[in-house]
Amino acid sequence: MQQPTVSERDHEGLDAFWEKVDLVVYLALIAVVTPAATKMVSAAWQSGGLSRTLVVTLEELVGVSHLEFVLFWLGAYAGLVALLLFDDIKRVQGVLLVVASAIAFVGFRSNGLLTSLQPVENAPVLAAGFALSFVLAGGRRLRNGKPPYEFRAATAALFWVVATIVTVGFLERHLSYTTPVSFADGRLQTAAAVTNVTFVGADLFTDFVAASVLVIGAHLFTSYRAQRDVFVLGVQRAGKTMLAAALYKAAEQESPNTRLNPSEPLTSLSSSIHGDDDAVDGFGDDDYTGPTEKGETHLHRFRSLDGALFKEYVNVDVLDYAGEYVGAKLVEYVKAFAPSRKLSLAWVVYVYESVRGLPSIPEKAEGLDSAEIQRLMAKQIVHSDTLCVIVDAGSLVPEVPYGDEDYRMQDDLSSYLETYVQILRHVDESLLEEKEVVLVVTKSDYLYQLYRTVDTRLDFFQWVNYYLLESPEGREKLGPLVNQAQVDRVHPVYYDLDHDASLEAGEPVPDRPITVNGARSLLRRIKGGA
Repeated sequence: MQQPTVSERDHEGLDAFWEKVDLVVYLALIAVVTPAATKMVSAAWQSGGLSRTLVVTLEELVGVSHLEFVLFWLGAYAGLVALLLFDDIKRVQGVLLVVASAIAFVGFRSNGLLTSLQPVENAPVLAAGFALSFVLAGGRRLRNGKPPYEFRAATAALFWVVATIVTVGFLERHLSYTTPVSFADGRLQTAAAVTNVTFVGADLFTDFVAASVLVIGAHLFTSYRAQRDVFVLGVQRAGKTMLAAALYKAAEQESPNTRLNPSEPLTSLSSSIHGDDDAVDGFGDDDYTGPTEKGETHLHRFRSLDGALFKEYVNVDVLDYAGEYVGAKLVEYVKAFAPSRKLSLAWVVYVYESVRGLPSIPEKAEGLDSAEIQRLMAKQIVHSDTLCVIVDAGSLVPEVPYGDEDYRMQDDLSSYLETYVQILRHVDESLLEEKEVVLVVTKSDYLYQLYRTVDTRLDFFQWVNYYLLESPEGREKLGPLVNQAQVDRVHPVYYDLDHDASLEAGEPVPDRPITVNGARSLLRRIKGGA
């Protein structure tokens, strides 16, 4: 069977282009914001406020000079930044931080700070700070571990260092007050309570913007994780479970050395399907491969690495449920939960849930009633970033050579497409942010049988998109859904099947070794790619 060919090169080239644009933007922001922030922090230090008093007190208590104190912490900071250069996820951010640090160093010197450091004479102090932070933040793993390396302690420390210095500097710069403590005669002395606090408005807007950009940028640079809430919407027997397994296999192939942290149901499902590619028996020998029973939910969760320059983990959650719940009652719940007016009860609840977050979904739940599951599904739809809408390819062809029992159990195509359209309509008419809608055609091997009878130079992926989105026959079948979802692309996904064995068994039997087609393109789309 021909592999579906996606125009991956064009999309990957576009992704790479925008990452380079992001890199240029970050460099421009660093060049503009860092000098303003260093000027603000320098003025705050020279004002002699509470923070400077506490630093001087600490120096006296420890028994080190101000020069030794500064050099030790500069070395410690350099050790943390150095670790980022070895971090396989945050290496580019480490390079940008080196650039920002160099600009900040020049800025501090031009403002009268860090002018007489004498690093050569005090090399042991500088080296001690570097070595201590480098080792404590995980540098020993470079010798004892194996890639990919991640130094989360270093990134967390760097965030708090930058955020603390910038925030305290902003407050010290724009609040004028009498320092309540002082250090004299070798001890900390308490003065009068803080009185006559006045606000200094000079350069307030510039400093606020610079401080905000640096703190937010530090958080983004040091975060390893991005959350994309994905809800897979599919009727009974449409292939939601196997789609979850296909996406997980695609993530394994895409990043073979990455810890994907799959949930227990997904681990069991994947082991059953892909555990022994040479085995004839054992396919589906688990609790999850078949149709999900009513009253049950299974959470298939994993993470995947996204990005080339700016890498981050994206969490992908696929909630598996009985497809019978996709019906009129679910539409009613979505309409009720999607706020249509500000300050309405639905809007207040939505804002509260957005801030607080939805309750964690158990990896496996049983004994739930229909209303409880449909309410859960509606909440997930309303709060999702991406709606992955499944169309079963078997319902797009006149007849199927095997697996016809699925379609006796399944609603007819026009019926379940109308349910999809109504759900998307209520989402669109609400105050919710526009959601990404991804149209997935599962069991696309059925369409391949039709593709083989067509005289075309298009590859399979391109033909499926033409057939479903542009041809009169495809538009007649999927037109209302395509119009409501506003998609310009569909994603066919299928497993290679042993057709002789499938005809004999009367149901799909996968070929060995297991091969999934189209899942990598779909995973990239779900993660936010083109």
